This record gives sequence, structure tokens and C-alpha cells, in this order.
Amino acid sequence: MGIAPLDAELSSPAVETHLLGLIDFATALALQERLVRRIGARDDGQICLLLCEHPPIITVGRSGSAGDILLESDLLRKRRIEVRWVKRGGGCLVHAPGQLAVYPIVPLRWHGFSVGEYLDRFQAGVLNTLDELGYRVNGHSDRHGISGRTGQLVAFGVAVRNWVTCHGAFINVSPPMGLFRLVRTGAGPKKGPGLICRNGPEGASHKLNLVPFSARMSCLMAERRQPTKMTSLRAALIRQLTESFGCDRYHLYTGQPLLRRVESCELRGDIAKPQAAGFILPPSAFIMTHTQRLPRWLKRNVPKGGATRSTDKLIKELGLATVCEHARCPNRMECYARKTATFMVLGDVCTRGCGFCNISTGKPRPVDPDEPRRVAEAARRLGLRHVVVTAAARDDLSDGGAEHFCRVISEIRRLGEMTVEVLPSDFGGNRAAVDRLVDAAPEVYNHNAETVPRLYRAVRGPKPDYRWTLEMFRRIKARNPAIRTKTGLMLGLGETRDELLDALADLIEAGCEMLTLGQYLQPSPNQLPVVRFVPPEEFDELGHAARLMGFKQVASGPLVRSSYHADEMIESRELRVES
Repeated sequence: MGIAPLDAELSSPAVETHLLGLIDFATALALQERLVRRIGARDDGQICLLLCEHPPIITVGRSGSAGDILLESDLLRKRRIEVRWVKRGGGCLVHAPGQLAVYPIVPLRWHGFSVGEYLDRFQAGVLNTLDELGYRVNGHSDRHGISGRTGQLVAFGVAVRNWVTCHGAFINVSPPMGLFRLVRTGAGPKKGPGLICRNGPEGASHKLNLVPFSARMSCLMAERRQPTKMTSLRAALIRQLTESFGCDRYHLYTGQPLLRRVESCELRGDIAKPQAAGFILPPSAFIMTHTQRLPRWLKRNVPKGGATRSTDKLIKELGLATVCEHARCPNRMECYARKTATFMVLGDVCTRGCGFCNISTGKPRPVDPDEPRRVAEAARRLGLRHVVVTAAARDDLSDGGAEHFCRVISEIRRLGEMTVEVLPSDFGGNRAAVDRLVDAAPEVYNHNAETVPRLYRAVRGPKPDYRWTLEMFRRIKARNPAIRTKTGLMLGLGETRDELLDALADLIEAGCEMLTLGQYLQPSPNQLPVVRFVPPEEFDELGHAARLMGFKQVASGPLVRSSYHADEMIESRELRVES
């Protein structure tokens, strides 16, 4: 089909659909500005529908602020993530390849749509599309988005200027979900995707009040654990929106000719004019950090042999979970070959969603009362001298699971002469829960600080508090000085050397005695990307500095994790950290 000029006369309204591919957000915005002016000046009811994807960018609407972005500007630049303030309602939205951006340019008055009716029709078209593709999703009366089983799949951020719409909907097909953890959405009044209207000859504006919303973002890939073709989604969406907007046909065009016309348009506001034609960016024009190749020092041989298989078989036989498996630890095979593992009690579902962690988030199952006995039995059959027990956060329990930890410790000691190291959550600031676990007298109380104070919210989410982490260590040592305290930090998330040394000084002052330092590795595209791979020699320097500061035992290396060779640390043996 040939490319019809934008001004061509049509016998009746149709949806002129342009597939723009992967284009810069500024270009898409400039194109919408031009189409809004053109369509607003005409009187033929023409509807334009733009479908595209964007390189990584965070857009901030009128209800958003810089405080909603949880990473500093220099770190965003390192990750090649642009931030742009836009003239639409709502707060922060994240855009990236794998997310389909849908921009309808609709003259509302010509079609007789009120703003509310347009939003309902738009949402109905998207809902019908997902239903056609076999997804079971839910719309919301406040029109902020569409959610499925795993979280919010579609966000709406719409603007209306002189009764012509722009901006639109953003459908998460398979974007790098870790990027969504860099922003705060729905945190208080006027936050979240929304609408700003600029109507009438004087440009008077009013806002459509939306219910404040905070959602866990998800994608179609997570919804069914199988790929959805972008081409299939686009085809179904074009059909459904054509029908939803009351049209009986659509014209389908490729995006290049339309994009070239942007050059001559007059742009206003803070939109930068494109410098040249040909605005479709090749995939190599940006770097998605979750596809970074690992440096040589993070590559290692996988141990082979019966010990690895027998450990895995025993854990499955007893129906236990290990953090080695669920957190995708790079040392899992090595530890299994040594016939050791870090047991994860209280189920394999976490009530939080930390930006670095691969453990599933959701509603956990009830606590298994027989689990402590099975953990102790596994430790006995593996012949462990030192048992490490951790758990996902259980904020649904009144004590955060502290009593369950105590039962595990009791069962382990009933079966043999084994030392115990616990690695619990922060119990949400519950001091009584911490005291109860301290009274059970584990030999080592381990709690990971994870990162420096500046990155706490981006990495660990809104619940954990750096000050409470320090207070918790003070409380442990004050209540039982014999318990050895331990913590771990991940490197490569954007921290500076000075920030790291300051955090280590805080931990020493709070009474922490043992330390692990390791390289953060992005376990999947759903978690935060790596900012920097720290070389082994830098880990050696930091480990030496930590010992000089007063830590009694330090394990520092790219592949070190919080329970790395924990039996050797408690025996005060010299650790051989492998790179």
C-alpha cells in the first residue's frame, strides 16, 4: 500500500496507523505535536494511531517530581537512561524496548467523545486486545492502567490539547523489568499515570481526578511464562482500537516517510528539534545493561561429580528450599559439591520486592510446622559442622517469622553438635522479634546491609531502613555479646569508594564483626542492572581496608556471597577467595 499524504481527503473517518519501530522518545513527541495541530485544524475526523518502542527513558508528568526517581542523574547517564519532563498528567513512567507505546491522535469533538468516554473506549480496546490474545486481565475504573495476575501490565498517561488527544498507553510485553524499580509510582496524591486536559480557545486546563495508585509492574511474558510476539499484539490492537473508536477500517503504513516530515515542523516548549531525517534507531544505538557480557574474572568452571547431584537430590527429597537455588547464586554448584547449602525457611515467596533479588514476590503460603525438623535432618545427613539458615521477608507474620527461626535452631541442636548462623530479614523494625531470635543464641547473627545509605531505597525498597540496620546490630551485641555479628554488601550498584568506607565505619561502630563483600550480578532482566564490574584487585584492597578498620573476619571477592565459606569464617580460618 502506498503512503497517503497526511492531508489526503478520505471519504469517511479511518484510523491511519503508523508502525514506527524503535524511535527516540523526543521524535515521537515531536511527531505527536505536529499531528495534534494538523488534525485539530482539519474537520474530517481523521484518527492517527502511532505504534512504537523507545530506548530506555523515564518520563515525568505534571504530578511527578525528581524525588520519584530513585537513582541519581550521573548513574542514569551511565546506564544511558534519559529523563524527560512531559506535558501530561500522572507521575513517572518507564519506557524501554519490549514495551509497546500506543499513541492515538483523536479529534474528540468531531467524534462526539467526552474525555471520559474516550478513556473508556481506549481502555476497552486494549482490554479486548489482551483478551483476544488469551490474557485474563482487569481494568480499573480510575483508568490508571490494566493489571493481570502478576502485576500491572499496561499504564495510561494521556493528554488532551484543544480537544485532540496525544500520549497514550504503554503495554509491557517483555521489557527489562529492573528499570521499573528505578522510579516510585503512586506514592501519595496525584502520583501514577493520569490525564491533563488543555481544551478551549483560551487553553484553559482542568484535571480529571484519579484515584492515587501504586502497583507492582509486570509484563505479558511473566503473565504466561511464554513469549508474546510484538507483531501479534500490534495486529490485534489495531483491529480492536479501530472498532473501539467507532471506525470501520484502518490504513496501515510504515513509519519512515511520516518520520521524515517531522523535520519541518515547528516545535514548541521543551521539545528538542530532531537534527536529521531517518529517526529510527538501530538496536546498537543503546546498551541494555542486563545483556552485558561478564568479565573474565566472573567466569568459572562448574564442578562436576556425584556430590553435587546428591546434595540436590537430598534437598528435593526433604522438600526444602535453598537460597542458592532461588537467588541464582553463582556459587551454588561449588557449595553443593562441598555438601553444603544455605537453607531458606518460611517458604520460597517473599512479601517484599527488593530491586536486586530474584526470589518470587507475592502472598506466601502458611508456615510449615514440620520444616524445622526437615532442615535439621538435611544438615545431619550432609554432615554439616555449621548450618546457615535464611528466609525471605515475611511481613505477613506478626513476628516476621522469628519464632520459626528459633524452632529451626532448637531442632538442629537436638540432632548434633552443629553451630548455627541465621540470616533473617530486618523483621520490619520489630525489636521484640529480634530479641526473641537473639535469645535462641545462634552462634552467628547475619543481616545484610546490601548497599550504601544513598542507594538503600532503590536497591532494597521502601521498607528497610539503614538506621534500623545499625540499631539492630547494637541491640544484638547489647543483649548477647557472645553472638558474632555479620553483614554483607554488594558492589557494582553505583556506590562510590568513600560511601562504601563510610558504611563500613558505621557497621563497625554498631558492633558488626564479620563482613562479606561481593559483586552484584543481575539475576534476570527483572532486577536492577549492573552499573560496574569491580575488578578482583579492588576487592583485595577493600578487604584489606576492612580488616584495618576492625572487622575480625572478611571475605572479599567478586563471587563472594553472604554465606560464602561460612564454616571457615566462624572457625577464624584464613579464607581462600576464588575469582
